[in-house]
Amino acid sequence: MRAFEFSQGSLPLLIIVPHIGTQLTPDVSAGLVPAARALPDTDWHQEKLWQFARAAGASILMANYSRMVIDLDSPPPDGRADSQAISALWPQTMQDGTPNFIPGKAPGGKDREQVFEQIWKPWHQQINKELQRLKAQYGYAQLLDIQSAPSALITSRADITLLTRQGESCPPPVLAAITDVLDKQKHFRYTVDGPQQGGYSLQTARPGDGICALQLIIARHLYMDEKPPYRWLPAKAQQLQPVLTQLIAAYLNGVREWATTPAPH
Repeated sequence: MRAFEFSQGSLPLLIIVPHIGTQLTPDVSAGLVPAARALPDTDWHQEKLWQFARAAGASILMANYSRMVIDLDSPPPDGRADSQAISALWPQTMQDGTPNFIPGKAPGGKDREQVFEQIWKPWHQQINKELQRLKAQYGYAQLLDIQSAPSALITSRADITLLTRQGESCPPPVLAAITDVLDKQKHFRYTVDGPQQGGYSLQTARPGDGICALQLIIARHLYMDEKPPYRWLPAKAQQLQPVLTQLIAAYLNGVREWATTPAPH
């Protein structure tokens, strides 16, 4: 199992896309209901939307396997068979609550253990490895977790959602630099945190040690058709990408200034 595709860049920024994968294991493929076979929970077209960031020098980590196989942005199981971590890590339903699997056809314990060992663990090992490399090279590192969501499921009706675990993963001056960019543009609505806490990837953040993390959720209607076959809409994407470019620049500049400014005594 090749868990991911990774390209190393020249900036202190690692962008991860945990839900872009479309590969299925044989057991998952055999058990899916017809509606799930279209892979509606995939973060389609992120490789196109963020091509500018790759060209600018960000390191990019993209999943190969579908979140129906394993959700890479969920925490590891805590040892309890009935834990919520189990159902989050190996989703039994799609984002809209529709079951993924034919009754009795969901992969069992042995299959789950295999994909955890061969997909989830290598993914997170690569994240930690790259963040440590960036930290060693630049003195700090920053993670950007890119995800998308169907417009109908975004309760805040925001086009762009920033998640920081209520400020734990991203220092206030850095977040302020980003929201300043978003305040100045007039096309897209945004929100910060709220009831959402952000995914497991944000737990890699250790601002006290110079490692910051931010999760970004983008409404899909901004760049794609939300119905199968989920067409890429380049004209709409071209309206969004300049704002994303400014957001990335603000994140890079904000972390650099925060990390290199001496603390007051």
